[in-house]
Amino acid sequence: MLQLLSQQDNYFLEECIPTAEDERTVMAKADTTEVRQTTIDKAHIRSNADKKLAVSIKHLTQNTTYGMCTAIKRADK
Repeated sequence: MLQLLSQQDNYFLEECIPTAEDERTVMAKADTTEVRQTTIDKAHIRSNADKKLAVSIKHLTQNTTYGMCTAIKRADK
């Protein structure tokens, strides 16, 4: 009987702890007054914008180079 209660207690704790942690995580992320969280969010936004700009410049350069090479090959023929 005690072993069954112990197993049920362990099962209950294994189910409840991750749920509680998830709830706390959601609440912490939703808190807009937390200075550290807003700083982290701003850094992520800025970091992602810089990456997108660099990628778009790289693609623009590649596309321009490709277009020029294609035009030169057509003119050569």
